[in-house]
Amino acid sequence: MVAEDPALQNLDDEAKAQLKDELRQHRAEKGMSVRATNAAATHDVHATVDHIIRDVSDWPTLIWTLTPAAA
Repeated sequence: MVAEDPALQNLDDEAKAQLKDELRQHRAEKGMSVRATNAAATHDVHATVDHIIRDVSDWPTLIWTLTPAAA
């Protein structure tokens, strides 16, 4: 992957060190399974709550649209 990515070719020592540090941090967090699990759960909860809020916010418009007009 890295060998095929032109953006990762000819990096200076500082950029290489930064990428290595990020990889070490990712591996450490993945090994603990804390960040991945909690971040994914948090994201799921936020997405679900946002979806519910959007749906509930649209109810008055939907009810008003579907209510037959009084003649």
